[in-house]
Formats: sequence, structure tokens, C-alpha cells
Amino acid sequence: MLVAESRQLTSDNNVSRGH
Repeated sequence: MLVAESRQLTSDNNVSRGH
């Protein structure tokens, strides 16, 4: 997985968690 993709997923998780 590309670093950019990993960062995008992390960002998505943060948004979902309402971080």
C-alpha cells in the first residue's frame, strides 16, 4: 500500500471517529 493511501485511510478513520 502506498504511504499516501495509508494516510488517506488514517484520515478517514479519524473523521469516522470524530477525532
